[in-house]
Amino acid sequence: MRRKVIFLAVLLIVILGVIYNTTMDEEILDITVGNTKIEYEILENDYSLSRDLFKYAFEVEKLDDIKYVDIGEKVHIDFGNNPPDKFVIKDHLLNNEGMLMYSSKEILDIPVSGDNHKDYFVVNKHFASALSSYYEKNKKDYRGIAIIATKGETEIVYKFVIKTDAF
Repeated sequence: MRRKVIFLAVLLIVILGVIYNTTMDEEILDITVGNTKIEYEILENDYSLSRDLFKYAFEVEKLDDIKYVDIGEKVHIDFGNNPPDKFVIKDHLLNNEGMLMYSSKEILDIPVSGDNHKDYFVVNKHFASALSSYYEKNKKDYRGIAIIATKGETEIVYKFVIKTDAF
């Protein structure tokens, strides 16, 4: 009888520990612009700057997932009931093949607004878009967005690509 009580006590402690230490659920993040859902991928490793970080989005079968977003429009981020302890958003300018165009100096930290786990950021023009000496009327930029979320020791990077007007 005593063994059963000890076993049940240990089992209860383990279950409570698992519930208490729940990490972020990778699938609960919703990213939307208006009524349009933005498709994203989860980075397999920690965030590190590599030139081909967003190249996945330029594969033929994924090109239709790149949505056009107007300058000034809000991108909504909803972590549901399992928000991270903190997160940052980075904005990368990409070429037409999904490769980073510039160094880490031209990556923007995007300010986030909102509350109650329903945050948003406003899409503004990227200053690096004006660095090109080649002028193209009605040019569109590809922007790689990385949401780096941390909860406890766990880091999850959600990444997606949008298209916007150039500077």
